[in-house]
Amino acid sequence: MKISPIEKRSLVDMAESKVRRAIVDSGLKVGDVLPGEMELAERLGVSRNVMREALSRLRMLGVLESRKRRGMVLTEPDLLGGIAKVLDLPVLGDRAKHDLFELRLVVELGISDLIFLRKTDSDMLLLKRIVIREESMAKGTIVPVECEVSFHTQLYRMAGNETLRRFQSLLEPFFNWESEYDKELGNHPDDGTVTHRQLFEILSSGTVEQFRAAIQKHLQPHIDKINNIRLSEESL
Repeated sequence: MKISPIEKRSLVDMAESKVRRAIVDSGLKVGDVLPGEMELAERLGVSRNVMREALSRLRMLGVLESRKRRGMVLTEPDLLGGIAKVLDLPVLGDRAKHDLFELRLVVELGISDLIFLRKTDSDMLLLKRIVIREESMAKGTIVPVECEVSFHTQLYRMAGNETLRRFQSLLEPFFNWESEYDKELGNHPDDGTVTHRQLFEILSSGTVEQFRAAIQKHLQPHIDKINNIRLSEESL
């Protein structure tokens, strides 16, 4: 016989859930005003303190905002704001950092179509300058971290998606972290069989299919490394 465990939830959890559900069911939109704290507490049959804490959680998510003369207003949240507040704190372990770097690789593999659709002559000129600067600084196949960041940041900008660009900027510290991690292990991975120069040339005169295949090869050493680290951790 299968019996589900009794759900353990605090009054604040339940009050927050009720308010969230009411926002959806009422068809409220950004800019609409919610009932006051006291009125909501009375409707839900909870204390004002419980209601205040529940609403505070929604404010922290950026869903609600208190405004003079209007009260609580439904607002459009900053989708990446919460992540930004966490990433610069010393609370992430190596596994989480690996996961985030892996997520960045997956996203980058998927924006080829957007880059081809939205690239401009000025975009390509800037990308060319980045490549020329990199070639003057690179030592063999080892690309300086700052050049790696500049090139891939420009690709995100060319994709023309502000959320993707902000996401990439949040993950920039992990370029440096990965580089330091490699130094600790004595690793010096190159960028596979496709260089930034070759990626630029494909963007200039090739097809999106060719670029998609090239960026896959370019990022493959990083993908392999992350996968090998994960496998070694699981074997411990």
